[in-house]
Amino acid sequence: MISLSERKRLFDDLWLLTLCAIFLAAALPWFLRLAELDFAFVAWSVFACAAILHLVSVATDRLSAPRSLSAALGFVQLAGLLILGVLWHRAGGLQNPVFLLAFALPVIGAGLLSRWQPYATALLAALIVGAVAFVEAPELRWYADQIGLRAGWLQSLGEPSAPPAGLFPGFYAPPNYFVALLVLFVVLLLGIAVMSEAIASLLLRLYEKLGRSVGALDEAHSLGAQILQEAPLPTALLFADTFRIVQASRSFTAHLATSAGAVVGRNLFDVVRFSYPEMVEAAIARAGGEAPICTHRVGDAMHLVRARASPLVQGGTVFACLSLEPVDEIASLRAALDAAAPAILVIDAGGGIACFNESAGELFAGLRPGASARRLLSNDGLPADWWQPGTRGRRKQRLALSKGSFEAASVAVPIAGEREPFVVLTLQPAEDPA
Repeated sequence: MISLSERKRLFDDLWLLTLCAIFLAAALPWFLRLAELDFAFVAWSVFACAAILHLVSVATDRLSAPRSLSAALGFVQLAGLLILGVLWHRAGGLQNPVFLLAFALPVIGAGLLSRWQPYATALLAALIVGAVAFVEAPELRWYADQIGLRAGWLQSLGEPSAPPAGLFPGFYAPPNYFVALLVLFVVLLLGIAVMSEAIASLLLRLYEKLGRSVGALDEAHSLGAQILQEAPLPTALLFADTFRIVQASRSFTAHLATSAGAVVGRNLFDVVRFSYPEMVEAAIARAGGEAPICTHRVGDAMHLVRARASPLVQGGTVFACLSLEPVDEIASLRAALDAAAPAILVIDAGGGIACFNESAGELFAGLRPGASARRLLSNDGLPADWWQPGTRGRRKQRLALSKGSFEAASVAVPIAGEREPFVVLTLQPAEDPA
């Protein structure tokens, strides 16, 4: 629920808007010499009312009790409506009916305080306007007596023979006109009060939904930051244009043997000493790219990593989420496999080629990961899965291929998390019998 202090700020702003509108509405006819108007009184009154409103607003900002704050706002509303009534009287009164539109703004603003405030404000505004009208047009008192309102005490406020004054000296309109004007004013105020309550209720509901959405977004941001902190791979969030690090995971700082304070806020390439930083820059600039093998140093030690950059747009700002996957062991094993003279194939439990070395790639044209081992190693006189080592875990087999005869040795290798083991198959040329 929106707090009363926040609604008070909107309430104060609306009253300032009302005073500015009154000042301009009085200043333009006076400046264009379209009407005889006591502009000095109106200007000083508006200025004094704005000053008082500002002082009361500053004083009530320190109030924390809802009842005290509500009473202060009610006092401001009452005083403001009374001042509006006086200003309307000095700005022409019944000769200036358009001025009555100014009373609509406080009624609209009252909807920010409570559900019943618009109706109370509309009723108070109608009473003030009616009192001013009775003062300016004493003949209206007859209508008040007809509907049961004893207005005899108003006789002392003016006489029917009093000469009319205001914007247009000599202006005269029949009492019916003023009655119709006041009735229309009251009906419009009632309609504005109903509309103000409905709009205020809608705005409050929207504000509550917005508050919940902001809370959920903050929670999501907090959760995202926590997930980034706990990322298993060294990960950093940075600005895509300046490469300045915004946040880094614990694994990132541990990989660099440093702390978060020494990383956040610095340029990525000042923190991570890449041998070829342009490869990582290109991966980030592509709005989501990868540098398969990058080298960088931590102290005197050299590390091999696979750098992946993913774009992230937040509030119009483009970020990059950069992860560094260490491949030191994988690269070392790959180099060892490629340096081995025998052709080596790794076959998964489904019968597909998981990986192979360069010698195997030269032996089998078009070899690729995922290829079917059955098609690749089919041989006359041998079963379909002849390379399976069986219960002994090892097997040797002589194999005739298009490039000659080979001695095939297969070994079962258990894989963590897999029920069936992988098979490492080694093929080396068979020695011809002497």
